[in-house]
Amino acid sequence: MIDGQTVNYEQNGKKCITRIICFACNNNCVSCVTNYDKADKEMFLSFEDIKDIIDDFDPETKTIDYNGGEPTMRKDLLKILQYTRMKFPGAHIQLLTNGRMFSYNKYADMFANANLGSFRLFITIYGPNERVHDGITRTPGSFKQTMKGIRNMLDRGFDIEVRVIITKMNYKHFPEIAQFVCGIPGINRIVFIAAKIIGEAYRNRDAVLVGFDEMRDYVNRASEILIGHKGEKEIRLFHFPFCTIDSKYWDMIEGVTVPEVDITFGPECEKCSKRTTCPGIWASYADLRGFGEFRPIS
Repeated sequence: MIDGQTVNYEQNGKKCITRIICFACNNNCVSCVTNYDKADKEMFLSFEDIKDIIDDFDPETKTIDYNGGEPTMRKDLLKILQYTRMKFPGAHIQLLTNGRMFSYNKYADMFANANLGSFRLFITIYGPNERVHDGITRTPGSFKQTMKGIRNMLDRGFDIEVRVIITKMNYKHFPEIAQFVCGIPGINRIVFIAAKIIGEAYRNRDAVLVGFDEMRDYVNRASEILIGHKGEKEIRLFHFPFCTIDSKYWDMIEGVTVPEVDITFGPECEKCSKRTTCPGIWASYADLRGFGEFRPIS
């Protein structure tokens, strides 16, 4: 059995698993956390390998996330999801995807008829228009396909969380993006995420890495837009330390949502009154930028 891409962690006291099931992708995102050199060598695990891995999941697991690469590149994706549902009938299953394959009605219908139970799609949008989005995916037409995929799956009753990764290439568009995604009918949960600088994102770090001090004004302006939609939508900021945005927006900040090995805290953080609830700093960010811009909150 081939393995090594399964991460076990706890969130809100519940056991969770995140698992890469595919390294291939139909986008070429500049900010991808996958290492494309590895992707060339490990494009696919077999379905039997995946079954063996699922069989080894902790039986008490409550949430199972599948990601890639792009999981919809697997022709056996539905078989994997249905096998997971059979083994974990009470678990919540989540799929991180660029949503492009769902722009095809036949593919969307296959999922709609699959009886997946408690299931959510995480679909990533990088900009308020195709120029910004396609510039980051480096794939012409990807914005139009992603948006059509979202509409198709919403029409079929699926629960969709829109995710927006903030990078050097789109942070100045953050307020426009906030306005855009809040205006998508049927989307009830929106998450904005500060970029993790590993894989291709590290290789392209000059184009991806942006400091929280540079982002602050745009994050605050976007947060003002977001807070106006909080009564109708669930809105979260992932991996934004409290000291990086104004206090009036702190209730949108989520705590730690990843394994603790991925985050770190600076020496000054130990003096901070928000230390125990702060999501922390991406370790990959701190390795490149240090801790100079983070200040303890009294």
